[in-house]
Amino acid sequence: GGWDNLLALIDLALLCGLLEKSGAGIHPVCEENNEQGAVDMGGVCEFLPGQVPYADGKERFEAIWNKPLPDSVGLSLPKIIEKGLRGEIKALYIVGENPLETLPESMRVRDAFEKIDLIICQDPFLTQTGKSADFVLPATTFAEKEGTFTNMEGSIRRVRKALDPIGEARTDFKIFSDLLRQMGGDVYRSPEEITLEIDTCVKGYYRGERLQGNPAHLGHYLGNGFAEEVLKRYAKTGQAGGGSGAASSAPAIQLVLGQSIYHSGKLSTQDEGLMKIYNKQTLRISEADAAALELKDNDWVRVKSDQGKVELAITILPSLTKGIVWFPEHFATLKDLMNVQVDPKTDVPYFKSGHVSIQKVPLFDLSVVSQSPSSFLPPQVREDKDEGDGAHNLPSPLEGEG
Repeated sequence: GGWDNLLALIDLALLCGLLEKSGAGIHPVCEENNEQGAVDMGGVCEFLPGQVPYADGKERFEAIWNKPLPDSVGLSLPKIIEKGLRGEIKALYIVGENPLETLPESMRVRDAFEKIDLIICQDPFLTQTGKSADFVLPATTFAEKEGTFTNMEGSIRRVRKALDPIGEARTDFKIFSDLLRQMGGDVYRSPEEITLEIDTCVKGYYRGERLQGNPAHLGHYLGNGFAEEVLKRYAKTGQAGGGSGAASSAPAIQLVLGQSIYHSGKLSTQDEGLMKIYNKQTLRISEADAAALELKDNDWVRVKSDQGKVELAITILPSLTKGIVWFPEHFATLKDLMNVQVDPKTDVPYFKSGHVSIQKVPLFDLSVVSQSPSSFLPPQVREDKDEGDGAHNLPSPLEGEG
């Protein structure tokens, strides 16, 4: 998983004597915009604001907020789904996330949601998750509200509202404040009040100035117990790495779901302009693998894992390494082929890569539909039935990659 990979990189830098040298540290890259800021504000179950471990900061924050806090931390995403499947969650409030379209079918998100009595979805767009919710609270985008973003280097930047909220949409803090009012809690009247509370909870977090930091030093890594776990991290376990199993005798290939520079998560697929620039839902394959399978651009293949199969067109990408195929994660075409592995240390689900088998699929005559783009249908995951059923799911017309 990502956690072990990061630790291995830090260990390597430590062994090479790089951690004390300027410009030679380890800088993990967050996947989403302002992900660092969300963690800083306690937007994960294990931390309070300021990245304070829950158990360490519980009493301090109870004193600041003058409210009792739960005895234990909240639930991670996998545990929310686990408890949902067991009927142990009565209500779920989802803000700015779309798990039904983001997570693979193997996580059984829909099954879990069906057993939850109340689901509230707060989002700027009516996603598939929103359509399944009991209540939808329309929120604003970043351009319609005030706040801050924390970038990759840890610098905090002010975000100013560029336009008024559209339709019935409201900013997140106003929605939360109204809910707090109905529940008898304290109400925020402005973003400035929130900033003052942040300053109370996380001293020196943001005052509008450019932040300065000191470079890491070796004593930091050796003094906090990090190095004590090195032997454990590299002990032999006798366990091989896992991944999505290829459900075929055909040679296994590594499928990677990755990001396009033209999109961000599933959110950007709501934008008509970006979809015109980039809507190429084809499987990228290396020249070597294409030659081995006797494939050329726009040929069709059947991609199989132990979760099912999908048929779609391919694009040959010279920069890809042999044995690896790539598909943009912003589109849901292949996500349900992926198995999920949960990191035992971080409880984070991994499903962006796995082994699949790929077979060439001969196409039937497309002349009847070639003049009618509207007759094309998106690829779908189908149950693994007769290989020779001759059925094909055709994608909507593909735009160029720009």
